[in-house]
Amino acid sequence: SVHLDAGSALGDETQGDTRLVTLLQGGGFFGVDASQTPFSVETGPITATALGTGFEGSVLDDTVVVAVSEGRVAVTSQARDHWQLEAGDRLIWSAQTGVTRDKIAIEDVAGWRTDRLITKGLTFAQVIEIIDRRLPGKTLIIDGQLARSEMTGVIDLSKPETALKVVTRARQARSFAASTLLRFIRARN
Repeated sequence: SVHLDAGSALGDETQGDTRLVTLLQGGGFFGVDASQTPFSVETGPITATALGTGFEGSVLDDTVVVAVSEGRVAVTSQARDHWQLEAGDRLIWSAQTGVTRDKIAIEDVAGWRTDRLITKGLTFAQVIEIIDRRLPGKTLIIDGQLARSEMTGVIDLSKPETALKVVTRARQARSFAASTLLRFIRARN
């Protein structure tokens, strides 16, 4: 089973004995029944393969996040790196900063399913991208240093307009609308 986050897209590459989907954008939670046939999710340069498990895969800019809620997931990169993840493990792969592996509470895996976003390990730009999926139009950050700053906290996604205001204020930044479908965020001067 697949539960997609807002603004997400999935391509199905399943053929014969190969069960493969491509996460084109956004995030998804994948519940996989035990089977002799592996199930894989490809997210750009990262592939996560599971047998009888539940896990999240997300694409954020040049970053891929894989977090496991139950069972085991084998993660490989195009560069032939390989990691084994178990319940509570999270892997963050970034083209810019490399690989981070940490622990996450099982109930926080794909927290967006219950309108919660755990921001640990995410940049301000990645948090804005997740919130932006729930809003009409587009939000652009026009300050590179602000965009790269790390966030730590829990964001309520049930009201995305409020979430955008909260994270902007938390960074002492300013948000302004250019139109009903275009918003900008910059550091306060």
